[in-house]
Amino acid sequence: MLRARLQLAVQRAGKQGLSPEKIALSLTIGLLLGIIPLVCGSSLICIFIGWRWHLSHPLLQLANYAAYPLQIVLFVPFFATANHLFSSATLLDPLLLQQFTNSPLQVLDRLWLANLQALILWILASAISLPILYRILLYALKRRVTAAQRTTLS
Repeated sequence: MLRARLQLAVQRAGKQGLSPEKIALSLTIGLLLGIIPLVCGSSLICIFIGWRWHLSHPLLQLANYAAYPLQIVLFVPFFATANHLFSSATLLDPLLLQQFTNSPLQVLDRLWLANLQALILWILASAISLPILYRILLYALKRRVTAAQRTTLS
């Protein structure tokens, strides 16, 4: 079902005059924002980026929502890896819950720092994967357009 919706959205974007490059960029950014280690906010970020770079909002949101299960799966690994890379014991501290009852602001400060570290790791991972994913999607889209053109000429 999601695949059919995605194909329909890509076809509509192409019929509306969106280039394969913009379609691939919309899908790539939507997918990467879909795995951002934030509890909420990726949809708003998609809206802003779509507006700023003149990308397809439906494709951004569809890719964002498609990646949501992956966000859930990657949430803990982002935090754990960032915790390890930045040598902070925020999430691995078993006394964190007990400390929350004594000093909630201090615990929230530590969790904010852990979230910031996970976001930094996500930015690094996205910077590496964005050009790769973009090229893969662009190749697939151009190949599909070429195949569709051959079919209509036959």
